Formats: sequence, C-alpha cells, structure tokens
Amino acid sequence: MSMETQEFGTADQHRSGLLTCPDGSRPKILLAEDSAAARVLTSALLRRMGCDVDAVEHGEEALAHIQTFGYDLVLMDIEMPVMDGVVAAQEIRALGGAAGRTPIIALSAFMADTRRAAVWQECFDGSLAKPAGKEQLREVIQNALSQAKPRQTAAPADDAAAGTPKQAAEESFVDPAAMAQVKAQIAPAAWGELLESAISEMREFARTIAMAQSSSDTNTMLHYSHKLQGIARTFAAPKLADLAFQLESDVDAQSPAELADQVAAICKCVENTTQALAATQASR
Repeated sequence: MSMETQEFGTADQHRSGLLTCPDGSRPKILLAEDSAAARVLTSALLRRMGCDVDAVEHGEEALAHIQTFGYDLVLMDIEMPVMDGVVAAQEIRALGGAAGRTPIIALSAFMADTRRAAVWQECFDGSLAKPAGKEQLREVIQNALSQAKPRQTAAPADDAAAGTPKQAAEESFVDPAAMAQVKAQIAPAAWGELLESAISEMREFARTIAMAQSSSDTNTMLHYSHKLQGIARTFAAPKLADLAFQLESDVDAQSPAELADQVAAICKCVENTTQALAATQASR
C-alpha cells in the first residue's frame, strides 16, 4: 500500500466531494502558514479533498513559489513572519499575468485587519476563519476555483463571521467533540507527530508572551497572543483561545499588573491544555 493510500484512504473512499478545477483537473494549491502543526492539518484536509498541495512558512516563500510554479489557488495566512499575508498578496497581484490573477483566500484566527479593507478588496478573493473546517474549505475553495473573470473580491468578514472566540461552555480544556473532528481528518500514524508539534508551539508561544510582558514589548505580545489563539482554536482548546483573544484585545488598555495577571493565566492554561492534548494521544 502506498503512503498516499495509507494516509488518506483509497480513491473510492474519497471519490465524492472532491474539489476540481473547471476543466476537471486536480487543483494545485499553495498553502502559506507559519504554524507547522496547522500546515500539516490543513494540507491533510486539502489532500483528502483531491488537491495537490505545496506548503510554505511565510509570505516571501509564497511569492517565490508562485513565480516559479503555477497554482490554481493560494491559501494565505495573515499573521506570518518575514512577510505577512497582506503584503504577500499585494506582491502577487503586482506580478500581473496568470500568476497575478491567482485566487487568494485569506486565513486568520481573528480578522483584525478591517482597517485595511481596501487592500483586502484588491488582493483577496475571500476569507476563512481559522481553524477552517473541511466543509468550509471545500465550499470557499470550490467557489473561488469556479469563478469566471472578473474576479469576485471580498472584504474580510466581521468579527462574528470570522469566528471571534466565545465563552467556552465546556469545563474541559479541550473540547472532546471538536477534537474528535480534528482527529478524524488525520491518519493515526501522523497524529502523534502533529500533536507534539502543536503542544511544542503552544508552550513556545506562551514563553515568548511571558518574556515580552516582562520587557513591556507589547508588539510581540500582540503577535504571539494572535498566534496562540489560532493554534488553540485549531486544536479545540476554547479556554486557551479565549484567554489569548482577551490579551490581544486588552494589551494596550491594561496596566502592567493587569497584563501580568493575564499572562500568568495564559501560561497556566497552556500547561493544562497541553496536558489535556497529550492525554488525547494516550487514549487514542
């Protein structure tokens, strides 16, 4: 059995609901996402939908890839190092020709860039809240692939549509039903590696936030609280996502003592959440 069949099942298992280009061919998609865990998860979802996927870590790599290879669509994270998603999308549009017309879908845990609405309308063909579920991905990508010129552009969704975190109803640090849906998309052999990557990133982001708070570096706190919120939502951790969202929202309005309390709460929640995630692996 090939690796492709082992990880994503037989062709018969995934024959229905596959994404296609207008000519019936397999879509070739470029994914730009700085989270290693999210890259693995989203790439797996896309391949299950019949796509060929190249994945890169930041916007500069995405720009280089699209100039070298042809793609049917780009999924672009907004918050990335080196070159963020908005700048990368602008650079792609500036290329002109077929590359410059490639549909680009924005990915963001919290669409905080509404102040740049004109840029969104010029550069993006749509937006998806992170984490994007299988059906959301399929619908938005298929619509973008099917669009005839002129391109249909879209400003970012409002906070409610973009998935602003809500108060978690679950008492657990990981939502069991949501986690089951995530796990169902990944082959058992790949799940352990993916979970370890997610746990490592959560701990790294929390450490970086704590260091930034101690040195009053609000820009770094903003950046990493946004990243922490994204990975928490991807891995069904609503309490952690809510705390990260609150820090991102309040970082400019709180006193140093209040920020210290928020960061301490995040670090404690990361400890509990990563223990809960590790327990899901043990129970698989």
